[in-house]
Amino acid sequence: MLPQSPPSRPEPRTGLLLAAGIIAIVEAAPLLVIGLIAFVGGSRERGNGWGDLIATLGAVFAVIGAAWLVAGIGGVLRRQWGRVMLIIGNSLVLLLSLRTIATTSGNGFVPFVVSAAGLGLAIAGQPRSSIASSFSPVLPSSMSLVAPGWRADPYGRFQQRYWNGTAWTDQVSTGGRQQVDPMGASTVIPFVTPPTAFGPDDTTTS
Repeated sequence: MLPQSPPSRPEPRTGLLLAAGIIAIVEAAPLLVIGLIAFVGGSRERGNGWGDLIATLGAVFAVIGAAWLVAGIGGVLRRQWGRVMLIIGNSLVLLLSLRTIATTSGNGFVPFVVSAAGLGLAIAGQPRSSIASSFSPVLPSSMSLVAPGWRADPYGRFQQRYWNGTAWTDQVSTGGRQQVDPMGASTVIPFVTPPTAFGPDDTTTS
């Protein structure tokens, strides 16, 4: 009797990280534009105390907006570095908004809600760079043409492992005794080459 198919893996949560990135971009765009306008306007009044102050504040806002825009782009691209930037940035905004709420009797509620949503999405989201580690090792196209059956275990932990036609499963056999590999089917990269793993041995264990 053939073993049951291994349980399907959950879909990667990259969409949550994408949403966090979009929120950050929407927040960063006006901040960057306002900062650039203030910087250019203040630079035209150099020598004036107010002009220098406005230019300095504009430069600060522009830098923060640019950094937040980069974080948002990283989130949209679903990269780990973007996720880290979004978590750090939203955490800082969340703390500042909490302080504002506590000191001004309710002001800052909107930034608090937005930053909390962005932080939650960034934490729960999954970057693309970690998707590959949750699946079986990449197999050559020739291996995907091999019919389902018991083959020599490419991981070397058992005598045989069941190939379901597209991937190795956690169904294993040693000495004719079938069991489930407690380490799963993709904890390490197979060290047995495809020709060896898919040799003449095409025995089906009952």
